[in-house]
Amino acid sequence: MSFIDPDPEYDPSNIPFESRGLGTETIWFGGGRTGVAVAAHGGLERIVYFGHQSLGRRDFFACGARSPYEKVLPPYVLLGEKAYLLELNHTRFYPGGYRSQFKLPELGIELDHDLVPTNDAILQTVRVIRNRRGLPLRFRISLHEYTRLIPTGRTWGTWQEDLAENSWIAEIVDHPNEGGVEPDEDRTTWFGIVADRPLTSRSFLSTRRYFDTLPFKSGATTIAALFGFDRRAFLKRTVDLRRNASKESARVASGWERQAKETPQLNLGQPAVQSFFRLAPLILDSLMVKDHAGALRASVSHYGVWAWIRWFIANPTWRRVSTISCGICWSSTSRRPIPKRGSATPSIPRYRSCT
Repeated sequence: MSFIDPDPEYDPSNIPFESRGLGTETIWFGGGRTGVAVAAHGGLERIVYFGHQSLGRRDFFACGARSPYEKVLPPYVLLGEKAYLLELNHTRFYPGGYRSQFKLPELGIELDHDLVPTNDAILQTVRVIRNRRGLPLRFRISLHEYTRLIPTGRTWGTWQEDLAENSWIAEIVDHPNEGGVEPDEDRTTWFGIVADRPLTSRSFLSTRRYFDTLPFKSGATTIAALFGFDRRAFLKRTVDLRRNASKESARVASGWERQAKETPQLNLGQPAVQSFFRLAPLILDSLMVKDHAGALRASVSHYGVWAWIRWFIANPTWRRVSTISCGICWSSTSRRPIPKRGSATPSIPRYRSCT
């Protein structure tokens, strides 16, 4: 995480804290294969997912970082037809997400809300702490269609509704580009919006889609943006999230707090340095690819896992090149004899993304 607030706050446990707002222009959070950027306007500005598509196709959603209008999947709570954006108040920031609060004192409503990226999903959870009048609430995620990224060679399928699993699913296909460092066949990524309460969807002016839960007065509700590259595993995961999304969100977020408390606290007189050491295990955890043992990504936003390149050099002329990888970002093996001096220069081995 990067904090550029000239006067950042920290709670007694050395966890970065802001009384109101984000405290900086952008913060990245990671959950493994997923990464999400939160902008100063309080909404998401970018979502990446490292699946089986090529490394250059990691971005799936993005918006303007400074516009308060454009946000990726912004969360709202609805009372009747009036929507309230869940603003950041008394927020604690962890490498894997944040925990925040939102209040409507004139209505006697107090809510906690969390952003929890996991290995394959972005979980947004709202939890009712106080609802003095017992008012019916709904939780909404809004999607501007133009925040979907469609680089050359990518196609988005139409939304498919699965009422039984409270989900809406779209198929995203990345096609190979000629002459580039790309897969040599189509790579499919599945994307879905899943909730642990009954979910409805409607389109507004063909550019915006609303995903709303049915009313509730207490408890927790979670809407997840889910990614996957294996259809069977993806559909199984939608079932799990429909049943346990809020429990999973709470388990992961409480794990941040528990890990921070268990990490020794240094007293160096520099809160920022103390905070870094307190959160170091969580920084590593936010980069770990949970479904690939031992895989640790290089950064939340840009890089995948690099086992990098092993070269066999028998003499000044390369005799053989062997490229190996862990299977997250690159997977290719190319071994070929190097032509004798004076012959044509050998072509560079063609890379492809994971299989």
